[in-house]
Amino acid sequence: MLYDLHIHSFYSDGEDSPENILKYALSLGIKGFAITDHNGIRSEVKQIADRARKFGIEVFEGIEISSQISLKNDNLNLHILGYSSNFNIRNLNEGLKKTVAGYKMRAKKIIKKCRTLGIPINYNRLKKQSNEFYISRNTIAQEIAKYQNIEFKEALKIAFIEENEDWFLSPFQAISLIKTSGGIPVLAHSGKHTSKLLEKASKSMFEKLIDNGLRGVEVFYPSHSQIETNALLDIAKSYGLIITGGTDYHGLSRPPYIKIGSTGINHKEFNEFKKALLV
Repeated sequence: MLYDLHIHSFYSDGEDSPENILKYALSLGIKGFAITDHNGIRSEVKQIADRARKFGIEVFEGIEISSQISLKNDNLNLHILGYSSNFNIRNLNEGLKKTVAGYKMRAKKIIKKCRTLGIPINYNRLKKQSNEFYISRNTIAQEIAKYQNIEFKEALKIAFIEENEDWFLSPFQAISLIKTSGGIPVLAHSGKHTSKLLEKASKSMFEKLIDNGLRGVEVFYPSHSQIETNALLDIAKSYGLIITGGTDYHGLSRPPYIKIGSTGINHKEFNEFKKALLV
């Protein structure tokens, strides 16, 4: 695909700098992309958008916000993507302070677990060598994998801990934060989320998200089946939602282990997306 609207840099849990993502996109002939780091935006991402234009690549600012909602005595995690041509970064990052603090606390708990298992990971050392807003589970898993000489997927299992992630925003708060910061909210990896929403809450909850300002759904995503993709296309058409798509690229050695542009949207869909951003 020509446009990949779901990419992570080393400012969240990806491996590559925004500059290297731009170089990689150029080498692959990508015409447009968005860096959608988790729960924060660095000013350097804005600078990449300016640099990309010189090469004929359209880059929009993005973010992926973790949110959680309680449905039928179960906590359902929803990720809300936000896109803008000019985000109010200060407003976004201020609104996500509690979320970032929660993830920092989680990282320390995971590292404490690792140390009880004899895996000598040091939080301060990781923090010093990291560009992330907070030390991600992926980063800790990379350290576990190197120390124990195991596959990354196995290391992720070790890096898992049970807890109530009450530092998340609700999806309605995430949508509101994106809107007040100058962006449009989109439901990430919508195939998984939409089926869970419909299963646990019925159609009314999905419609409530739309009523609160949800503007789009991520239709094209690596793990979506053709059935899910077709269902999401029908939903987008029925509710007049923007269609987005992307790889969720974190680097070639991290899931989903695919190159930029392997999943995304075409020129026509990108023009509709861009029109919604620039209104």
